[in-house]
Amino acid sequence: MNRPLPLLLTLGLLCQGTLAEPKTIHVITNDKSINALNKKKIKQIYMAGDYSEIEPLTFAKGNQWRVVFNHAVIGLQESRINAYWAQMKFTGRAEPPLEFENEQAILGYLKNNPGCIAYVPAHINLPPEIRVLYTINY
Repeated sequence: MNRPLPLLLTLGLLCQGTLAEPKTIHVITNDKSINALNKKKIKQIYMAGDYSEIEPLTFAKGNQWRVVFNHAVIGLQESRINAYWAQMKFTGRAEPPLEFENEQAILGYLKNNPGCIAYVPAHINLPPEIRVLYTINY
């Protein structure tokens, strides 16, 4: 007789530790003119606030680090953020942040384009020219 329930419970308990682990993200730049930022300023930059001279970079939809960042900093779910950007684009007021598939793509763009900020998982090795502006623990 098959007993899938105990197997599922065991798998659930094994996975529980990895799901509950805290996630740490660094907000980074290579631009020496961008000083340390706080959570409120980062949110304003990513939501097209007063800091239009700083270009925000983000991960593509569905990326786990984007979900963590959106919850921890923006304070909105993906669907609400998408609705916000649809309205901003439709009215011509702003464009959403550039999206990248992975950390290497973000770092590559960031290294060659001053005036940008991005966020990456804290376990990523950063090149020497990239510096951390803010750390998010979620």
